[in-house]
Amino acid sequence: MTNSGSEVRYEDMTDLLVARVPELRKEIDEVRGWWAPDVPGQHVIYGDVLTPYLERLLQTGEHEERLRDLFTFLEELAENPDVHVQEVVVVTILEYLLGHSPLFAKARELMGPNTLAMSYGLEHWWQDFYDKNPHAKR
Repeated sequence: MTNSGSEVRYEDMTDLLVARVPELRKEIDEVRGWWAPDVPGQHVIYGDVLTPYLERLLQTGEHEERLRDLFTFLEELAENPDVHVQEVVVVTILEYLLGHSPLFAKARELMGPNTLAMSYGLEHWWQDFYDKNPHAKR
């Protein structure tokens, strides 16, 4: 397995998360345990473990260097040629942060160019959706 998000295979993303964010190993193992004998998908692991961790760090404003490392990792994933890897970044992480505006603004300050472009694309998609569906609940 590669240690780079830009080269990781979709099915190896959880192992890469453990390698790159070892402080989350316990939580990842707990989620794996809940799912046993099945294997949780990448959206589950990244959504249930990494996203809340990012949220905590963004809320407290502590561990700025760790936050920068995590957004570098997300940028690597955003650069991955596999659209399934990119979708974990957009659908699971960025969409969650978009729903929490103060966190999203702080997160944008830390995003690399690909992640930032994905975040703007996501924001425009939702704006277009609400423009076309004015009665939809925000």
